[in-house]
Amino acid sequence: MTGREKLLSAIGVLEASLAQAVKLGDRDFNEHRREVIQLRRIILAHNSTIDSLCDEAFGTPEARLAFRREFSEMRSAMAFHQASWPVVSIDFENPDYVASLNIMRTANRKFIAWVRTALKTA
Repeated sequence: MTGREKLLSAIGVLEASLAQAVKLGDRDFNEHRREVIQLRRIILAHNSTIDSLCDEAFGTPEARLAFRREFSEMRSAMAFHQASWPVVSIDFENPDYVASLNIMRTANRKFIAWVRTALKTA
């Protein structure tokens, strides 16, 4: 498997975990707090894997720099959201929480789309 294929696979796994997080939020959240904590850890591990695949997937310094920039934006949005809203503080009725969640989800989608496009054109 090439570096690009490995990165695309890792992106697919991340995307599936993010979709699982959305589903957990749609159900009775109070019953699934431990699952959310575990899922946050899993997503962090996926991010670590994705980070490690950059050099193998992108052949030029410019492409690697662009990847790092996009990846950093996504990770920053995720870190800020999780730091601002620990699992015990999540409140789906709070407009500030909803706004933070939407910012993070937008950053996730943007990064995933960017990687897929960059790997097609590189």
